[in-house]
Amino acid sequence: MFYNAGGGGYDVPRARVLHEQLLDRLRADPGVRGAALTARPPLSQGEAHTINVTGQAPPPGALGFLVEMSAVSPGYFGTMGIPIVSGRDFDATDRPGSRPVAVINETMARRFWPDRDPIGQRFQPRNRKEPIEVIGVARDSKYITLGEDPAPFFYAALWQQEAPSVAPVALIVSTRGEAETAAPIAREAMGELDREIPFTNIATLADVVDQALWAPRTVALLVAAFGALALGLAAIGLYGVLSYSVSQRRQEIGLRMALGAAPRNILAMIVGRGLLWTAIGAAAGLGLALLAASGLSSLLYGVEPSDPTTFIAAPIVLLTVAFVASYFPARRAAGLDASQTLRL
Repeated sequence: MFYNAGGGGYDVPRARVLHEQLLDRLRADPGVRGAALTARPPLSQGEAHTINVTGQAPPPGALGFLVEMSAVSPGYFGTMGIPIVSGRDFDATDRPGSRPVAVINETMARRFWPDRDPIGQRFQPRNRKEPIEVIGVARDSKYITLGEDPAPFFYAALWQQEAPSVAPVALIVSTRGEAETAAPIAREAMGELDREIPFTNIATLADVVDQALWAPRTVALLVAAFGALALGLAAIGLYGVLSYSVSQRRQEIGLRMALGAAPRNILAMIVGRGLLWTAIGAAAGLGLALLAASGLSSLLYGVEPSDPTTFIAAPIVLLTVAFVASYFPARRAAGLDASQTLRL
């Protein structure tokens, strides 16, 4: 949920006091596990900064390294459930006038300081006069999309930023009960401070994730629908081919039965041929799917492109459909009368 202290007539010093008082009231509520502010909520459009790192040359033709960032308040990582793997979180000492600090993610630590401890290292954003010191390393997370690859990212101390204090900020509240209770608790806390400042864009984290997944889910549903249609067409086609094959081989089947072939042998022959054709097609499809899997990785969440369950389940489903489509022509062939067939 967002609110805008600047829009309510607050200047920077008063806005910072409002932010801190709101967080203090929320954290004191027994129904709240954690509360924090951020200039940019998760899974939203990025804010990239060009930085320079001592001893590292930027890409040819570039002024520096382009790194995404967000400004957050103390308590953000605990509220979001993002572990600090080394160093520390922001605290009350990280205020205007103190040395600029940042918490970086694991990918940024590996990218710029692979052979040394990143804590205490510094980097220089081109839009700041002072370098920023790294005070902590946080676990990699998702910042813009759920399908993104790990990329360098840093968190700046919100209290050290002037613009976010009077710009819309996102309030993140982690509750001990249902997520829907966060908004009433936040409204009550804000109402005790300033009833004229409303909350907007209220949503749970599950809502944010659902919104981020809307486009991939739509694509997945369309692909699934086309896949089901293709599976149905394959079953109809296989049924048609086998039915035609049985009608063309009536005399052969009758001769086999006259020479002693049991109905179950005829049934196995017809079904086996249908399964063989399907198995050959499935094997070719699996090979092509493995080749195309890497290009689909950005559309997959929680599933690896070479997920073994998927690659095992798909042929099983296809062979099951092929068995059903083959069984009825095969049963009709097994029920032929040998003497009548040979007279044709």
